[in-house]
Amino acid sequence: MKRSNQGSAHVVIIIIIVLALLATLGFVFWQNFINKPKTEAATKTTSSSTASTSETTPVTYLDAGVTSDFPTPLTWKVPESWSIDSTGSDPKSLDDSVVKTFTMTSPSGGYSVVYTIGLNSGAGGTCGPNTSTVEYISQKPIENLPQGRFVEAINNNKPASGYRYVSGIDQNTQGVIGTKVGDSDCLIGVGLVTLSQQHTYTLLGANIIIKDLSDTSGSPKTIDSIDTIKNAFNNKEYTEAVNMLLSTKLGN
Repeated sequence: MKRSNQGSAHVVIIIIIVLALLATLGFVFWQNFINKPKTEAATKTTSSSTASTSETTPVTYLDAGVTSDFPTPLTWKVPESWSIDSTGSDPKSLDDSVVKTFTMTSPSGGYSVVYTIGLNSGAGGTCGPNTSTVEYISQKPIENLPQGRFVEAINNNKPASGYRYVSGIDQNTQGVIGTKVGDSDCLIGVGLVTLSQQHTYTLLGANIIIKDLSDTSGSPKTIDSIDTIKNAFNNKEYTEAVNMLLSTKLGN
């Protein structure tokens, strides 16, 4: 009877050892194989979240434009990542005749915004016979420049085949406001916004130049596909350029 009890005790001990071994192996398997993907998933989620946060980082803007040397300040906001160059001198007096140009260029170099400001200087002309028509147009008022409005358009370059883009500040006139698809493109893309009658203070032009769609002088080229222009409009740097023009402010 005693030997039988000892045998039973040995069996119980062996069973306990086997169960403990299985439990240990099970824990190791769970830790290294079952729980690992969860850790990787958490890591991927964190990385994705970090990337998303980075993409929504606010844009820092710098002020550019003309101030005290001109009859009234004319300024606009430029993303910090864009470069700013200027040509032309400031007037020594309000009777001087000067033209000053500012060129803001995007980080990729694919987009530029060019402001040309004249004091006692101007330009003009008439729209001659032309058969180009508007295929697409979008307009927005400029809150702090009531004399101007932002115009974005694509013109059908008849009688030649192809399309040209227009993107810049235009006159806030009924002729411009009333231009719609199918109309002549004669009234849009002219610019020449009068800032003040005194001293002939004029915004001679404020336009977006899309490098791939323009010639070496910055004038829009005729493009075979309208979709090529639409794709160029659908670009982060182009949106920043549009926001720059919409931030234009006359006065303090």
